[in-house]
Amino acid sequence: MGYKKGAYQVEYDGFRRIYQFVSRCIERNGQEVQIVLFTIVHSNIINMEMAEMQEAMIHLETAIRTSLRKGDVATKYNNAQYIVILMETSKDNGQKVVARIKDMWRQEMDKNKAFSLRYDIEAITDEE
Repeated sequence: MGYKKGAYQVEYDGFRRIYQFVSRCIERNGQEVQIVLFTIVHSNIINMEMAEMQEAMIHLETAIRTSLRKGDVATKYNNAQYIVILMETSKDNGQKVVARIKDMWRQEMDKNKAFSLRYDIEAITDEE
């Protein structure tokens, strides 16, 4: 069985289970793990067409898939958001990964300046 390059893509329910597992294992393994929420924003949501948002999400998925490693995990959260777990990654390295994804996405979205890509990043800590 061959594996694709890039992040492990899963449905949201699978992502939740992976997140719970990772957060329980962090202290024992001493790993730094970051979680990133990417959000696509349109400057005029009232006049936005759904097809435009779908295209923006396809470009985001491509940027994420091609920018991440096999050990990272990604899922589409909703029609405008993607969540990523960056395994064995410091916050500084996580910021570099985010910058790479944003740059790649922006190149694809160059024709449509009405969209922007925002993100939130934080370390996953062990559950208590």
